[in-house]
Amino acid sequence: MIIITDRKRLLNLNHFAIFLMLTPVEKALYGGKLRGLNKYSTLTKGIFHFYMVVKGDTPYDNLPDEMIRNMSYFNVMVRVVNTIRITYCYGMERIDFEADIDSIVERLKVFVEQVCEMDIFHLDILNQRFTPSSRMIAKYYRENNIVKEMFEAALKGEKVNKNEGKKLLQKTSNTTDVKTSLGIAKSAVDNENEIRDSKIEKERCEREKPRNTPHITMTVKMFNTDRVLKDGSIKKKLGVEMNIDGYIIPVFFVSTDQTFLYIITLISQYEGRSVKRSDFLPLAGIIKDGIDSVKIQNYRKWFENWLRIRYDALHFSRDFDYWYRGVKEDPHPLDVAISGIKRTLWEILKDNFKDAYYYCLIANVNGRYRINISSDNIRIDPEIMRKIYE
Repeated sequence: MIIITDRKRLLNLNHFAIFLMLTPVEKALYGGKLRGLNKYSTLTKGIFHFYMVVKGDTPYDNLPDEMIRNMSYFNVMVRVVNTIRITYCYGMERIDFEADIDSIVERLKVFVEQVCEMDIFHLDILNQRFTPSSRMIAKYYRENNIVKEMFEAALKGEKVNKNEGKKLLQKTSNTTDVKTSLGIAKSAVDNENEIRDSKIEKERCEREKPRNTPHITMTVKMFNTDRVLKDGSIKKKLGVEMNIDGYIIPVFFVSTDQTFLYIITLISQYEGRSVKRSDFLPLAGIIKDGIDSVKIQNYRKWFENWLRIRYDALHFSRDFDYWYRGVKEDPHPLDVAISGIKRTLWEILKDNFKDAYYYCLIANVNGRYRINISSDNIRIDPEIMRKIYE
């Protein structure tokens, strides 16, 4: 296995996705037998998963030169744990896919073991860079150790606490999920420039603060539509008006979850508070020994009422109680909504306002939903304000 470093941090791949990079001819010839690789527990170690991606004539030309040179020869790729300089690292290997499946499994088994060893090595170095003095650093240290123990157990063939370890590594490294990683990997190795540039650039623009900071204001408002209702009034649609360096851009999201999450985040920032992901978690998981349960229960009642007032002021067609049942005690629909919000904003901003994307997207920052603009740059339509605060 060779290790390639990437200071540009272009391919934010999930650490547990191993990509088999095949030409169209190779996929046609060997795809059938390779699809069964994930059934070998001694190979996946209970944490890895193999995916096939079709590579074109040339890889993405912004990748490290060493990676571009080797892409035509190596046909297996995985992301390994970052270096101390938060440099991305990729492990690459060449496997003879023409061989019988047992030989392929044995070769890949060696590769997977080397990946585990390299991840453990990098985590060791990261932990040696600090002493766990502050609470925050101590927490990071503990999380790194849990991840390291997961790789150590996998390497020994022992039972792996994969859910916690995988979740923590994705959190501490700020990595993408497997589905997003698959799209990035496909974009990196094929030759469809427009598709690959968009996918890789979108992910890069999410995490990297642009050099140029556009001036952005956002206004929550009801927009007039072209539709006339039976009573003769104009039908209105809830959205956000973005003013980016003087250009007015109306933004509408495709679902109630997306629209309300984005707008309630703006409203909460306008009010100087925040909406937390934990506000939607089961109380049983929040209330622990030594915690004032009455205080938490009272806060949850207050939060539900606070949320209801703002939801009703925005005139959603769905009743608040019906919507709230869908997210109460399970914020997963809101996690899904964040991905949808990002897709919508990217499609609107990528051509002419790419620098604004970083500031406009919604993120879950330490458990709090956040949009990267100042509260001074948030406006609420006066009619909506009246209904909220009357």
